[in-house]
Amino acid sequence: MGTISDVLMEQYGRAWDMARELIGGFGADEWRSGHSPGLVPARWALHALDAADFYSRSEVEGFASEVRHIDWAGPADAIPDQQWALQYLGRVAGRAREWMATVSDDAWLGPTPFHWTGRTMLDTGCYNLRHLLYHLGEVSMLLRQAGAEETAWR
Repeated sequence: MGTISDVLMEQYGRAWDMARELIGGFGADEWRSGHSPGLVPARWALHALDAADFYSRSEVEGFASEVRHIDWAGPADAIPDQQWALQYLGRVAGRAREWMATVSDDAWLGPTPFHWTGRTMLDTGCYNLRHLLYHLGEVSMLLRQAGAEETAWR
């Protein structure tokens, strides 16, 4: 390790591991239900993965979301199941890792097209990781409310 990409790939890897454990921790019914329509674990987990996918790139344009078709306010039973979510997580993590491996330290310290995240691509990488972990924390809370064990911090 030693480059910015190496450090970020390690930290994101830990987040992906936590996401995998969280998604798999719910029962099939719990995955798509909650105390209210806004507190459905599947909604938060898939939103977190979609955003992580969006920000793991060098350009704002051209992003093809795999979950944009979901009616986030619609019936929860239309949301993809956990198996699909775990496969999606694998694709998102793979794309992020492949992209990060191509970014030089100079590029990380250069300007970002995601100007709302900060000035540099490193700002965007940190923003993305913070956003991912924020929502994984919410999913973790929902898992605990469902009676499951706490997910280990990595």
